[in-house]
Amino acid sequence: MKGARDMVDNKNIILTEEDKEMIDSLKVAPLLK
Repeated sequence: MKGARDMVDNKNIILTEEDKEMIDSLKVAPLLK
């Protein structure tokens, strides 16, 4: 998921709500395993 990491790392980019939801789910996923 390199693309998602790049979006999180790049503070200059404006994330859409959909992007935020995807990133949030990526952050939560490891906690559920």
